[in-house]
Amino acid sequence: MVHLAPAEHDRARRYGLFAIEEVARELQTSNRVLILCGAREQPASLIHQADFEEVVGAENICDNVQAAIRRAEEVHEQLEAAAIGLKS
Repeated sequence: MVHLAPAEHDRARRYGLFAIEEVARELQTSNRVLILCGAREQPASLIHQADFEEVVGAENICDNVQAAIRRAEEVHEQLEAAAIGLKS
């Protein structure tokens, strides 16, 4: 799990969705997932655009922190199961 510090939030706002997409792609290359939550109305409308959702994954865009934590638990379980499968 990667949490963007407040300074990263500012950078993401300045560079927009492109920067967030790049972070998501970079995390994917290292078998990690970007989970977003709690976006306000204006950014949320941009986040839910089809191209962005395709990169990040609609399932990784959560309405609130509780939903994001549940999603992180799901991702963790999936990665753990995959790791166990590789060991067998």
